[in-house]
Amino acid sequence: MRTSPSAGGRHEVECYVAALNVTGIPGGLYHYNPLTHALELLDDSFGPEEIGELTYTQRQCCECSFLCLTTVVSERLAWKYRHPRAYRLWMYDAGHYGQTFALVCTALGLGPFQTAAFRDTGLEAALNLDGDSEFAAYMLGAGLVHDSGGAYKLPRDYNFPPPYNIR
Repeated sequence: MRTSPSAGGRHEVECYVAALNVTGIPGGLYHYNPLTHALELLDDSFGPEEIGELTYTQRQCCECSFLCLTTVVSERLAWKYRHPRAYRLWMYDAGHYGQTFALVCTALGLGPFQTAAFRDTGLEAALNLDGDSEFAAYMLGAGLVHDSGGAYKLPRDYNFPPPYNIR
C-alpha cells in the first residue's frame, strides 16, 4: 500500500520531518512512523538555524514550511541483496520517494524542492543515527511561495487537512 516502488518490497527509506511553519504542528524535528501513521516528536528546539547549519545555509531549506529528511535502514535491503548493488538500490528507492514527493507537492501547489547538499554526519547526529545501520540519503522540502519572476517570497504556512497524528 505504498505510493513508490521499492527494491524487493523492503521499503528501507525512513522519513524524518522538520516542521518549520505548519499550522497545527508545533515546530521541531519528528520521525514519521508508518505503522501508526503518526509523527513522533524527537526535538522541539530543531528549527531554521539548525537547518541552515546542516544545509550550507541553502535559502530554500531555511525558508520552507517543512523538510522531509530521508534515511536508509541498510539491513532492510542488504539482508536480501548481499552485494554492492544494494547501495545502488537504496539510492533508487530514495529517488522514487523524491519523485512521488515532488509530484504530490506540485499538485498541492506547495513549491517542492530536493537537495543532496547537506552535512551527512551532522544530519545523522541530529537524528541520533550511527551512519552505518541507518544513514542520511536525501532532503525533500516544500512550502515555498514564488512570485511571477520565480523568486521566493515569504514561507508558506500550509494547513494539513486532518486527521494527522502527533505524539
